[in-house]
Amino acid sequence: MQRYLKISVYYIFWMWICACSSEEKEVHIPLEISKESIVASNEGLVSEVTVTTSRAWKITVDAAWVKFSPSSGQGTEKVSIKVYSNQSEEERKTIAYFSTDTETVQMSVSQSGVVPVIQVSPVQKNVRSSGEEFNVSIQNADGGWEVEIPASVQSWITLNTKDAKTAVFTAKLNNNGVKRTGELLFKDTQMGKVAKLAVSQDVFTSTVANKKWSEVATRLSDSWYATNEAKEVAENVLLYQKDCGGWYKNIEMHHLLTDKEKEAVKATKSEKACFDNGATTTELRFLAKMYKQNPDDRYRKAFIKGLDYIMNAQYSSGGWPQYYPLRGGYSDNITFNDDLMVNLLRLLKDVYQKQNDFISIVEEETIQKARTIFDKGVDCILKCQIVDDGIKTFWCAQHDPTTLDPAVGRPHEFPSFSGMEGSEVLEFLMEIENPTTEIKEAVVAAANWLEAHKILNKKVVDVKDASGQTIDRKVEDRTGEDMWGRFIQLGGEVAKRVYTHMFNNVLGDKKGWITLDDGTRIIYQYKNNAEESYNPAKAYQPIYGIYDSSRPFLLYRFLYVYEDAPTYTDKNGYEVPTSLDASNRKSYQYVGNWPQKILREKYPEWKNKHGI
Repeated sequence: MQRYLKISVYYIFWMWICACSSEEKEVHIPLEISKESIVASNEGLVSEVTVTTSRAWKITVDAAWVKFSPSSGQGTEKVSIKVYSNQSEEERKTIAYFSTDTETVQMSVSQSGVVPVIQVSPVQKNVRSSGEEFNVSIQNADGGWEVEIPASVQSWITLNTKDAKTAVFTAKLNNNGVKRTGELLFKDTQMGKVAKLAVSQDVFTSTVANKKWSEVATRLSDSWYATNEAKEVAENVLLYQKDCGGWYKNIEMHHLLTDKEKEAVKATKSEKACFDNGATTTELRFLAKMYKQNPDDRYRKAFIKGLDYIMNAQYSSGGWPQYYPLRGGYSDNITFNDDLMVNLLRLLKDVYQKQNDFISIVEEETIQKARTIFDKGVDCILKCQIVDDGIKTFWCAQHDPTTLDPAVGRPHEFPSFSGMEGSEVLEFLMEIENPTTEIKEAVVAAANWLEAHKILNKKVVDVKDASGQTIDRKVEDRTGEDMWGRFIQLGGEVAKRVYTHMFNNVLGDKKGWITLDDGTRIIYQYKNNAEESYNPAKAYQPIYGIYDSSRPFLLYRFLYVYEDAPTYTDKNGYEVPTSLDASNRKSYQYVGNWPQKILREKYPEWKNKHGI
């Protein structure tokens, strides 16, 4: 019995020892987690962590953007972790606490914010067809940005200025006849991200296409010269300017050019320029208007270059040819025809007097030079005034640059008194402020000559067909109207000198021919045409000429009848006219009433102003 009791006691003691050892082992297993931190991108994260412990545990986190599943448990277990996406640009952090009843461990959770992507505003832009300046705002490019303008867009959009947040672009007027589109690319230089701006532009419709270039260049409102359309026209004017400084004639510079057409114009830059039909003077007046509204230094430089061209082209005698550099022939004469010389002198006067559009476009040195050139030109006019038997009279349409005698132009433009061009010269002289005694004498002499050679009670009228087209011109009796010839035959000693020079030195052995069906050529000497038709007894009467290069027997032939008159048959069997025909009358003004207003209104006012 005692032995049994001893064994039992021993057994109970051993069991107690074992139980105590087991309980002590569980208490010393530490709480552990397999990850102490998690770093998530802004897009979120799914992961897991292993919780190791022998006890009950739970997870506590004060952030709704992190979720643990399960969030509590018993003993060792795997837990899934979900970090939701971060829509803000700010980084966020939190601490997750893993706890038992005796221990706590921490897990740090952090998540980056949204990485800013470069953005532009607007993302689409339909620029005005006439062109415009527009701004683009740039966001999220604090590390810097750059813009790429593709080659297809560079021809019509350029970058003006930029800073950290804004870009300013200029779109040119769309003159290419089709709508154009493209993209501007904005790149974040730090992140490499790209934003795009889609651009488009409709075709521009000109507001001035139906007008004459002379009107567009000089007679529109000041506000028009500040428009993009005017700037596009100015680009044409700059493009058409020749290397020598001038422009060519009869070009409608305001008609918009496509890029292909502009390339063709560039190929003509080395050609000659001229002053005929308002060429060069018209373009310079336009540039002065443009510079006044838009002080673009290119306009000023082009103006100065053109003004230098005018000054360089002046003869030592003071006049100007039609073309410069000279091209030979009648165009080398001092030219009053089509108001060429008067247009040049009026421009020079406006420059040196700083009139209106010319206030700030030239410097003082140039102004003084313009005055010198102007005075020299006026002196040339006075010297060109035809002296007939010691009396000052009128002017021809062109004069010899050396002798200053009346000179022949085209085959129908004879050395003569010119009722049209001479009247414009007279009117110009009356515009000069504070005229010298010599200028006054010239004006009075010219006006007296006009009075003495007017054709009374006649007026030139157009004859039109049913559609309104001019088919002829005729002279009608009209009481109170005075008429003059455009070319009035010279008389006296000046006639002998000038016409002899024309026949022998200008025409000389010049000739033309007609080729018959059998190949035979009939030759006409222009000198013979002129000599056999010239009648000295017709001095101071209107003379006419036909310019038809296909019929050489007509060239340089003096005609004295305006209306239709009988022809005669020459030795070669050709019908030679003795008067103008309808085609010549309607295409060229051989007679007119040009000086009438000058004599009746302007000349009396001028005399009264100067006490004459």
